[in-house]
Amino acid sequence: MRTAIGRKMWDVPRLLTDEEQEGERKATWLELFFDLVFVAVIAEITHLLATDLTWEGLGKYIMLFIPALWCWIGSTMYNDRFERNDVSHRISTLALMVPVLGMAVSAHDAFGETANAFAASYATFRVVLIIMWWRAGQHNPVLRPVTDRYLIGYGTSAALWTGSIFVDQPQMFYLWGAGLIIDLVTPFTIYKYQLRLPKLNISHITERYGLFIILVLGESVIALVAGASALHGVTFSVMVTCTLGLVLAFGMWWLYFGHISHARKDNLPLHYAVYGWMHLPLIISLGAMGAATLNVVAYGTHDVPDEALSLACGALATALISMGIIRMAIEGPPLYRSIGVLFIGAAVALAIAYAAQYVDAFTLLSMLCLLVYLLIIHRIWNDNKYMVAQEASA
Repeated sequence: MRTAIGRKMWDVPRLLTDEEQEGERKATWLELFFDLVFVAVIAEITHLLATDLTWEGLGKYIMLFIPALWCWIGSTMYNDRFERNDVSHRISTLALMVPVLGMAVSAHDAFGETANAFAASYATFRVVLIIMWWRAGQHNPVLRPVTDRYLIGYGTSAALWTGSIFVDQPQMFYLWGAGLIIDLVTPFTIYKYQLRLPKLNISHITERYGLFIILVLGESVIALVAGASALHGVTFSVMVTCTLGLVLAFGMWWLYFGHISHARKDNLPLHYAVYGWMHLPLIISLGAMGAATLNVVAYGTHDVPDEALSLACGALATALISMGIIRMAIEGPPLYRSIGVLFIGAAVALAIAYAAQYVDAFTLLSMLCLLVYLLIIHRIWNDNKYMVAQEASA
């Protein structure tokens, strides 16, 4: 029999259940520290986009952001089921943080001289996470069908990324793309097996995504400061532009937590797979908005490249569409009408992108802010209407 001290030192990964947690579960200090390593990766990748606003630059940005974010999602999903406060879990978390640091260090030239280092770092992260899932499956037989498919899917991806180190470019990047496709598809192959698992309180996973959204929006604020620092002096117009950028970032925070900060407890695993998968374009687009606003501030709203203005509009449209799909997955048909306004907002953002060639950067940024806060007002109005209806029915 294992003693209490032994379990504290080296416990086995046991499947968490809703009954065991007895209420809402909060993020731990270790998870918050783990997130900070990803801040470095996001900063490096976003900086690459800010300095290369071409379609090629956008493609590279997405190609690097997806594996970095998928690492975070994979580890978060594992912790949601098996997190422990023993020494083995802390060592495993440290083992995951090391390759994330490697991705941050090598991201600046991941399509050049440091490509091998980036690939090796991502492959190492996948291997460590695979070992963690394998160990969990060994100690939780009910989870074996899930872990077996994770091992096959993620193991194949890790092999492709490892193999890419030994081939020349551009063949290397073809293997990256194939590995990423397998990574993204794998969760959809196991959702029916998750129906057999004990239900889990969803408070932890929604909080984890919310915290990560705040980190990405924080990068947007840092981008505003970086853009202002690139100028010779801080003028009134620069301060106003920075303020508009902050207002826009704050509005995206308001929209996200107004629409996505909750989910019904009775949702199916497939709904949560969509919930997690659609956070990819959402978070990527929020990072792109930070890169766009950095350019707007750095150019002092004069002679801002059209690519930066188009990127800001396209990123906002993508974020709104992602939020809409996530809401549809977690809420269901009864609220589709109120969710539809997010898709309308996305269409308006794209229309504003067309107007970028006729207005200056300050005006365009103001239009985007106005759009976001009109959506916020609509959300508040709907919430109040729903509360009145609930009180009337009671």
